[in-house]
Amino acid sequence: MWGRDVAAVAIGGNDTGLVVAALSCINLLPPPAGTSCKARYTAGGTDQLAAWIAATAAPFGAALDEIHRRAPHARILVTGYGTYIRPNGCYPQIPVWPTDANYLQSTIDGLNAMLATQAAAHGAHYVDLRTPSIGHDACAPIGQRWLEGLIPASAAAPYTPAPKA
Repeated sequence: MWGRDVAAVAIGGNDTGLVVAALSCINLLPPPAGTSCKARYTAGGTDQLAAWIAATAAPFGAALDEIHRRAPHARILVTGYGTYIRPNGCYPQIPVWPTDANYLQSTIDGLNAMLATQAAAHGAHYVDLRTPSIGHDACAPIGQRWLEGLIPASAAAPYTPAPKA
């Protein structure tokens, strides 16, 4: 039985710089005009976004420990991130090149893996939102999408839950 003490934690997208990085991936010109954000963030053989995610793992684990300290009987739920963009994206609806769409979702998946690992290591429960949100990404029609994309089709902000139709 859970009792009434539950702490839900949604963290990581802003802390890792992923939201700002994703916004920088907007490319209004089709390939090959312009520059791929994947190429930019992986230049020199180091994936900067993956490094940013890795750098937040220990502080996130420490935050979970602090939640346990302050609420020792609470069940801690760590919510992951959903499927924001389908394989190869949906250019030009979401103005991100296919390679960048795949890179961004892969990076979100890496963030989810870090959150799940830290949750398990620090006595919290990870809630997978990636799997149930497949097919409800920002490329889905209004009314079917759960998440807005880089350029929202509603009053929601980019990369936030889409309002119900």
